[in-house]
Amino acid sequence: MRSSPVRRNPYIIGRPINEPGLFVGRESIFHFVEDNLRRGEKVILLDGQRRIGKSSVLRNIPKFVASDEFVFVPF
Repeated sequence: MRSSPVRRNPYIIGRPINEPGLFVGRESIFHFVEDNLRRGEKVILLDGQRRIGKSSVLRNIPKFVASDEFVFVPF
């Protein structure tokens, strides 16, 4: 029986990720956010368990969503 090659986990635990190249597997969240912004939604709630990457998603929305149409202001 052949063993599977060991793959490195792309989800990094620690401080929020700022580099888009290290941020993988969340494209559907960015599409969801962009679709809701285009429809004029006033509130989009990002909810999830601790340490799942919510802060990383928030920091990367401006890098993945059409920035020529929207202005993102962190506060």
